[in-house]
Amino acid sequence: MKTNNIIQEFSALSYHEKEQLIEFLINQWEAEEGSMASIVRELEADQICLPQCVYCHSEKTLRRAKIKGIQRYSCKSCGKYWMATHGTSLGGLQKKYLWQSYINAFLKGLSIRKAALEVGLCIQTSFRWRHRLLSSISCYLPQSIGGIIESADFQMPFNRKGHHRKSSSYVKSDIPESGKTPESVIIILSVCRGKQESVSSVVKASSLNDEQVKKAITGRILHGSVHITKDTIPYAQCHNQEVIEHLCAKSKGKTRKRELVNLNAALQNQIAFLDFLNPFRGVATKYLQNYLNWYHYKEYTKMRFDKVRQALIASLGSNQAKDWFENLTINDTIIIT
Repeated sequence: MKTNNIIQEFSALSYHEKEQLIEFLINQWEAEEGSMASIVRELEADQICLPQCVYCHSEKTLRRAKIKGIQRYSCKSCGKYWMATHGTSLGGLQKKYLWQSYINAFLKGLSIRKAALEVGLCIQTSFRWRHRLLSSISCYLPQSIGGIIESADFQMPFNRKGHHRKSSSYVKSDIPESGKTPESVIIILSVCRGKQESVSSVVKASSLNDEQVKKAITGRILHGSVHITKDTIPYAQCHNQEVIEHLCAKSKGKTRKRELVNLNAALQNQIAFLDFLNPFRGVATKYLQNYLNWYHYKEYTKMRFDKVRQALIASLGSNQAKDWFENLTINDTIIIT
């Protein structure tokens, strides 16, 4: 059947039948690793020079034969071999051909259990794949924002969901003493007014001090920006040595400029993020930054039509994602600012 005939037949279908056919064709394309292979080829074409050895950092490297479409390299100095996906979210995966199908389920917002059923994975693998992908998304998001920046900070209880403590690994400091308030974390959510750009940091504290704020937002806000917060301290001291104008939303005044000093965008993002977390029925604090990255990614790519492609590129873009994720899962500590 020729292409023109297929298009005519497709036009005669109902809307629901068209959706089913498109989903079927996408699944067929994914089964053949079409998009994955094309993206890998594009990334390899952009790589002019041979990469350094990932083990000894020597520049004496060689290209070897591809394995299942993935380039393999070797080092003359140490004699070790590695794949082009080393360190990325795809590094060490046994079922790479299901990765794009899992990204589709991820972008639909499916739960870990539903994504596992749709793709054909076990629940534990689905969980690990989700956080592998989330660990690599941060390199795709803007690391700093500029303009009129609104920052809202809000507190969340420390959550140890999934942490099954045994007697041999019991840590007394894990449980707060009687009479003391439980541990908590503070999320600093900064939004660029008028743009779909935002950054966030997680701080393990019940109240913010100068050092914590400085560590959390230094380098996140570009010079020449206007930073609006609800408290003058400790944010004001953080900007003393930077060319950033700081305004407090609580300041009183009748000028038109003061009417624009508000935190509406930041507070709306705070509510949207908490609504985003609701379906997960609690998130472990050590994974909280990953879910913040997921929220920012959804907002940042809201108007894009090539979301699957961008997620694939992001998963291949960071060669530190696998190490970051493994460190997060092995150590029962949170990686936060």
